[in-house]
Amino acid sequence: FPSHDTDAGGCSATETIQIQSGTGINLTTSGNITICEGESTQISANGPGTLTWNQGLGTGNQFTVSPSQTTTYTVSANSGGCQATQNIVVTVQANPTLTVTSDETICLGESVSLQATSNGTVAWNQGLGQGNNFQVTPNQSTNYTATATINGCTTSDIVSISVNPIPIINAGSDVAICDGQQVTLTATGATSYSWNNNIVTGK
Repeated sequence: FPSHDTDAGGCSATETIQIQSGTGINLTTSGNITICEGESTQISANGPGTLTWNQGLGTGNQFTVSPSQTTTYTVSANSGGCQATQNIVVTVQANPTLTVTSDETICLGESVSLQATSNGTVAWNQGLGQGNNFQVTPNQSTNYTATATINGCTTSDIVSISVNPIPIINAGSDVAICDGQQVTLTATGATSYSWNNNIVTGK
């Protein structure tokens, strides 16, 4: 812009000063990201010169981060005496709570109740579908997985149901004896036995 000076005698002189503005810094980032608790994500930026980040990341164009809570990552670029700064907000969403019933052992043919408590929507495997409570009668030892979902985040837990087979008992052949005689009864096929007719538990 021009600068005018006038002396006491009314004479003047003009001098032009030219100020040149910088062209600016083109700094772009990967943008804001939402993750679930415990997950990792990549953040990146592109710009001139060396890019410097906060949160102890140092310098570089790309990082993998695993914040435990919502965190703002700031990246700065310097070029020609000019500086540009951009923020990337990584929002951390909490996983749903989930509590399931304890593991159980049942006999073949018996039923057992599966129960889940959660602040999210619960779905089970083994074709059970969505719901918090189911009655099941597995014919073999089975693991049932409950998965709770809220805002796209999930938590899973397993209930193991062990199924013991019904024992096949062989008490031996029928025996005919005379009054006053004794006979030994022997059973096989199980680990313990209980007899009727006031016979003590035994083999």
